[in-house]
Amino acid sequence: MVRRYGLGGIASLAAVLGGALAAEAQGIDIKGTGPLAVYHTDSQSTYTCTVTFTGSHYFKLWVYRNGIQKYMSSTLMYSNPGTLDISHNVGNMNTWGMVPGDQLKYRGRVWTGLLVDIDEWFVTVQEGITRLERRKDPFPAQAPDREPLLATVVRREEKDWA
Repeated sequence: MVRRYGLGGIASLAAVLGGALAAEAQGIDIKGTGPLAVYHTDSQSTYTCTVTFTGSHYFKLWVYRNGIQKYMSSTLMYSNPGTLDISHNVGNMNTWGMVPGDQLKYRGRVWTGLLVDIDEWFVTVQEGITRLERRKDPFPAQAPDREPLLATVVRREEKDWA
């Protein structure tokens, strides 16, 4: 009887290990690609990754600031096999009290049944203004020869009004 339980345990272990090897064989994989930078003034960031899989799968994201969990997404299901780029917005980061030098860890997890792959993406919080807003080009007020440029603009506007 003990042998029967022992054989059952070995068979179960073989099934679990076989499932893990099957995951590798089936190509279930997640690779993080972003965010490339996070600034201490950012109110949101976008985690991006590429997932390769052969069937439907689930995706979930956690974000940690200096090892403390600050965010967890709901579980999302995807059903089309192949390679998929996932983009996930993380909001309310301005309530986390981020300071330059903080370490953010984005932990993405993809699974289907027993097959699991995890990606950990690390970013150091930088000092500066957010890069999420559109850049405003310095024209003409900050141009080196702004006096002639301003005079030209004023002449054009006067001409248009005449």
